[in-house]
Amino acid sequence: MKSATRTPVAIPRRRGRRASQRGLGLLVVLVVAGVLAVVLVGNAMVGQRGAQVRTDATRDALARAKEALIAYAVGRMDHTFDGLRDMPGRLPCPAIWPPTETNPEGSTAPLGCGDQNATVVGHLPWRTLGIPVPRDGAGECLWYVVSGRFKHAPRSSDIFNWDTEGQIRVLRADGSLVADRVAAVIIAPGPALDQTRATAAGAATCPGSYVPADYLEADHGASNHTMATNASPAEPATSVVIDGGIDPATGRERVNDRIVIITTAELVEAAARRKDYGVRPLPNVTGSDLGRQRLLTYAVALCLARYAGTANANDRRLPWAGAREQPFALTQTAPGAPIASTPDLLAGRAPSAMSGGPLNGGDADRSFGNTAGTLLQHDGGSCNAQMAPVRSAWDQWRDHLYYAVSPDYTPDIPRDNATCGGDAGVNRCLRVNGSPARYAAIVIFAGRRLTGQNRPQWSAASPTPLPVRETYANYLENPFNLENIAAAPRASAPPDPAGLGYSYRSDLVATSTQDDFAYCVEVGPSSTDVAVVTPCP
Repeated sequence: MKSATRTPVAIPRRRGRRASQRGLGLLVVLVVAGVLAVVLVGNAMVGQRGAQVRTDATRDALARAKEALIAYAVGRMDHTFDGLRDMPGRLPCPAIWPPTETNPEGSTAPLGCGDQNATVVGHLPWRTLGIPVPRDGAGECLWYVVSGRFKHAPRSSDIFNWDTEGQIRVLRADGSLVADRVAAVIIAPGPALDQTRATAAGAATCPGSYVPADYLEADHGASNHTMATNASPAEPATSVVIDGGIDPATGRERVNDRIVIITTAELVEAAARRKDYGVRPLPNVTGSDLGRQRLLTYAVALCLARYAGTANANDRRLPWAGAREQPFALTQTAPGAPIASTPDLLAGRAPSAMSGGPLNGGDADRSFGNTAGTLLQHDGGSCNAQMAPVRSAWDQWRDHLYYAVSPDYTPDIPRDNATCGGDAGVNRCLRVNGSPARYAAIVIFAGRRLTGQNRPQWSAASPTPLPVRETYANYLENPFNLENIAAAPRASAPPDPAGLGYSYRSDLVATSTQDDFAYCVEVGPSSTDVAVVTPCP
């Protein structure tokens, strides 16, 4: 019996169904993968946007804090210190202690911070700066480091002007140098890196602790939380801080602090933009609008000119110049450190005290009109009226002031001969910028440090800066000013009137190679003539 024949029709149908099912499954997988890809890409974009938002918040907070600190430094011009009008550039102490009833949160340390010349780290004193509390992208309050020389209190005994150097060095995450000798840095701490951030009592706005190591990191021998200790106030140490980021050598982020710096130049430029700093009317000179350095130079020249006639109304003689080297360091502030005149010296530093000794012509010893021998100092003198508005500037800028006197007006000539050519019969008065006019004396202000000039303060790299600061070539330029003052001419062997030893220069507009300006002193031949001080032509 033959078996029945099977039909093969159903078999292809089953195979088609399986292929259809496989195609549908692949489609589902592709759809799911696409959805996942969209989600992943979307999450990545959201994460990137979130990171950028945090970065922008940090950058903006640091910028606002920097602007406020510079404004505070410039605003010191509106305040007094030790009874004198303050100079711009001083920065507040950080907030280093938890708040109290008398010192609310965000306030600078009320009695100063650290020792003299000691660099200090702490919270940014946002209340003192008069700004809302700035927070970084992680929501943390900012920190702040101020160089010892720049802090408001206790103040350094070093002179404080545009040559002042900070004590902070800033590194990149890889340990390379960003900047050196900066005045201050502001730090955004970011999220914690293996740190415990305890809460400070009474701190409602910035409730974190006042321990810098709870927020700030260290690497490559630099520390954002521990500043260097000075060997002594006279030998301030350099503190090294580090900006955060990935270290290429390790591929790790061991420091996530973000830093912005404040330099001396930024503080000086901000002060110079203020109207009452950069533009100031000059007394008794019609049509002159001059900055504070020019006002100081004018006041010193007027004071030296008023020396004529102090002891005797008919006496027109002027002081000797001060020597390059002085008994007291020129890098120290003026109180208690006078610049003494040196007998027989025709050109040198602008003196603040007259050396004693009898004058020819029968006059008694006279020291700028008083027994203390002071002219520009705090303890009196014959020029209080002239110097009162600029005495704080004299304290901080005296290393920039130079003076030359004609041999025809020195203290050792007979009183009645004090006129141009009156003693030697040959005109030995001073000439400026080739003008035909001749002058009894001039006072020169050395401008900003130019290329090749060096005016360091004490540091480990420059442990003996005084000889450099005393070098005239680091302040004055040629022609004339540097060579004639550096020659230290003497009245006992005066320059040849036929030469250029009586020629000086005043730069009406500063350039990249010359920026000394001068005021000229004219003294009349009799008691009816008043000494006149004018900008040199």
